[in-house]
Amino acid sequence: MHPIPHTFNGGRGVYFEDYKSECGSGAPVVIFCHSLFMDGSMFWNQVINFKRQYRVIVWDQRGHGKTPTDRPWTFWESADDVIHLMDFLEIKKATLVGISMGGYVVMRVAIKYPDRVEGKMIRSFFR
Repeated sequence: MHPIPHTFNGGRGVYFEDYKSECGSGAPVVIFCHSLFMDGSMFWNQVINFKRQYRVIVWDQRGHGKTPTDRPWTFWESADDVIHLMDFLEIKKATLVGISMGGYVVMRVAIKYPDRVEGKMIRSFFR
């Protein structure tokens, strides 16, 4: 486990954990986006199983877990946060997995940055 705080967007930060694949470099990347009132730790069971074949990233959205916020934010800003995180980690494309609120973020990433999305999985998404 390698938790790393990451800062961008004028000093605003997002906490994330980057689990390198046991298969080595070049493994496909999966980024998990958590639900409301949760944080990246909600995906611990998935991390344990997926990291065997994938590089797994979990992160805390603004105002959740270890990522503070000092103002209201939008899901569009969270989508930008995902892309900034991918850029920081030098990830060109990733499969995004979102649960509930995380599903809203995944959809916005796919709409705004379709060339950065390898695939997407959304669960419990309401409109």
